[in-house]
Amino acid sequence: MAKPAIHRVLVIKGKLKQPVFFNLCSRAKNTMKMLIVLILLFIPSLGFSDPLARFMPETVAGSVALKNKLVGTTWVYKWRGREYLFSFAADGSVSKLKSWSMVNWVVTAPNEVVLEGVSDRMVLLFNDQATGFTSIDWDGQKTSGGIVFE
Repeated sequence: MAKPAIHRVLVIKGKLKQPVFFNLCSRAKNTMKMLIVLILLFIPSLGFSDPLARFMPETVAGSVALKNKLVGTTWVYKWRGREYLFSFAADGSVSKLKSWSMVNWVVTAPNEVVLEGVSDRMVLLFNDQATGFTSIDWDGQKTSGGIVFE
């Protein structure tokens, strides 16, 4: 009488070989281990879907403070030897400079504002006092600007 299939062990050339059933189980275990590792690596990145979860509270507070300093202020933008006036509006738009009428602004860090045009972005890096900035213009040239005290 033959033993049940689970208990069969094959001996090939003096080596003990497990039945296919056990090999499938170990493959499934390895697959599950890899799946668990991938899930554990992916889960922390889910926190980045919430913008506020990406930053420490100090960074968020600094960004809010910069936004509050900028709203309603007028700035001079120096580009190719000329000066242009613009303002940061409370609704996130840029005013006073007609060529930037479709541009919105967003504070992304305690010293950084991104100007978002229709098809491009420009980053303004502010000094610690938020009285001046430097940038690379839409066309790749270095630019700068400063607050206008009215």
